[in-house]
Amino acid sequence: MRKVIPFFRRLFDNYLKDDAFNLGAALAYYTTFSFAPMLVIVVAIASTFLGEEAVSGSLSRQLAELLGQDAAESLTVIIKNAYSSGETFWATALSTATLIFASTGVFSNLKISLNRIWNIETRPSNGILAFFFTRVLSLSFVIGLGFLLMVTLVISALIIGFMDQIAAQLPGLGPVVLGITSWVLATLFTSIIFAMLFRFLPDAVIDWRDVWAGAIFTAILFGLGRWLIGFYIGNSNFSSTYGAAGALVTLLVWTYYNSQILFLGAEFSYVWAEFHDRPVVPKPHAVVVEKKVIVQSEGSEV
Repeated sequence: MRKVIPFFRRLFDNYLKDDAFNLGAALAYYTTFSFAPMLVIVVAIASTFLGEEAVSGSLSRQLAELLGQDAAESLTVIIKNAYSSGETFWATALSTATLIFASTGVFSNLKISLNRIWNIETRPSNGILAFFFTRVLSLSFVIGLGFLLMVTLVISALIIGFMDQIAAQLPGLGPVVLGITSWVLATLFTSIIFAMLFRFLPDAVIDWRDVWAGAIFTAILFGLGRWLIGFYIGNSNFSSTYGAAGALVTLLVWTYYNSQILFLGAEFSYVWAEFHDRPVVPKPHAVVVEKKVIVQSEGSEV
């Protein structure tokens, strides 16, 4: 208990020092341009195995729960248009390349933010190489999300079938078991996503123990914040205030508040590593940055 208060004091000190509010604003901006292209690619990957109608329908329901009906419908239209454009081969190839580049923007920005939290910077001589490496790594995350969505849909279908059998045998117990099981699975899958982000996105070698500590903490906060943010968005009525831009504002608000949870979880992982004497180790193409405040004496020249 003696370490709990110093731990969380250090956590929030780092959170404010690293300017997480501005980092969240930048991430929300990049997500605005990356979210729809990323969803198109994720749906394309999952649809290869499960069919486009099943994947799009399930995704639309999830988006409606997270962002509200208006924003979900806007994103669903974008996804459907991507499948029914009827473009020529070269136009399709150009559109695909644009989608790939746009979808990786949010991960590239997130990488910079996580590097800042871990006090890491890419060596200047590796700037161009690091840029292309980051884009390839970001694309792998997008593809991974597609496969994770596919697995989630399959498991959800199995759980619903299993719950139907329980409900038939024990009518009063089915909804309770379904709710608990859904929460546990959602926390598990989001923990895996956050663990992959914290482990592979920064230019640092981070111990898996520190990664999982931060990932589980973030997943729990994400689960709690999902309902709070959903309640706020559901009662804000952005559509009447901002008109046609209501869906865009909803996406910005949702991303901004969730980015604060993500950065708080990353800070948790960093402070957890510090408290367990596991210092950050930069990857070969990166360096640790140490920040110092230099106070200039009165009358001295710089």
